[in-house]
Amino acid sequence: MSDFSEQVEASIVVADFVNVDQVGKANIIGGGIRVMPVHPETALTNPFGVLVTFTSPLAGDEAAFELLLTTATGEVVTVGGPAGEQAIRISQNILFPEPSIPIVAGTPQLSLPKGALPSNLQYAINFGSGLPLSPGNSYQFRAQLDHDTRAVYSFYVPKVPKPVLG
Repeated sequence: MSDFSEQVEASIVVADFVNVDQVGKANIIGGGIRVMPVHPETALTNPFGVLVTFTSPLAGDEAAFELLLTTATGEVVTVGGPAGEQAIRISQNILFPEPSIPIVAGTPQLSLPKGALPSNLQYAINFGSGLPLSPGNSYQFRAQLDHDTRAVYSFYVPKVPKPVLG
């Protein structure tokens, strides 16, 4: 773990839908999902989104970001696809920018003194078709910086009761 990533705070929210707008504001609909049922006909969860927020007192530094979906025991979840089994993993290098004030037409130009606010990054990832997760299991989204877990969000996929006939 780098000295920089030790100073970064992180959080995760799972919601029905998430996005980050042009000026960096997060939009969350139905936030706080902790129980995610699987539809028996499709074997998929409902569509959902994951919002990851990082806050750093330092701007200008770079880190390796990774979002993983794991089982409760920490094993990375994989799903089958045309190329075979693929881990549910999103990764990229991220740069923590100096905070700025969005420019809005018709308003006076404002300035923000250096160091007045921490650097803030938000990433929205939507799973528009849901995921094929196994009922009766707990899962975790893990946000990592420089291979160190900075935030964990746990949820459960319940078993669907079988109908009683007769």
